[in-house]
Amino acid sequence: MKAKGTDCTWTAASNDSFITITEGASGTGNGTVHYTVPGNTNTVPLTGTITVAGQTVTVNQAAGGCTFRLSPKSAKFSFIGTVAVSKTVKVRANFSDCPWTAVSNDSFITITGGASGVGNGTVSYTVASNTNNAPRTGTITIGGETFLITESSVLP
Repeated sequence: MKAKGTDCTWTAASNDSFITITEGASGTGNGTVHYTVPGNTNTVPLTGTITVAGQTVTVNQAAGGCTFRLSPKSAKFSFIGTVAVSKTVKVRANFSDCPWTAVSNDSFITITGGASGVGNGTVSYTVASNTNNAPRTGTITIGGETFLITESSVLP
């Protein structure tokens, strides 16, 4: 900041909670204001301001990106007879406002709950029994992540 006179006093203040003044909150004459902005935990950009000596300084921050982790990452089923088996997979989002959907990519896997959500959640699914003599694999796509399901055949 440049002051017109060496004896001019000034202050700096953040007008938004995501901006923190770390040094130079006040001074006399010329000075420097240091501030920090943490990583954006939102999926929308943030705009905030700092007021320095009555002047407004605008701070723009890009949106954060959503990523998801699945737990477990896959499931294996032994021969399960003629009964379908129901299980769940946990979805962990890096931000609380991240939207996701769950889609079965194979006809023997049915999403039975949690087909969509925001932030953390749980997807419930059912795997139909495998009445074939060959093992099969299928997937569910959840928030862009692949959940792999492997099912053994009727014959051991």
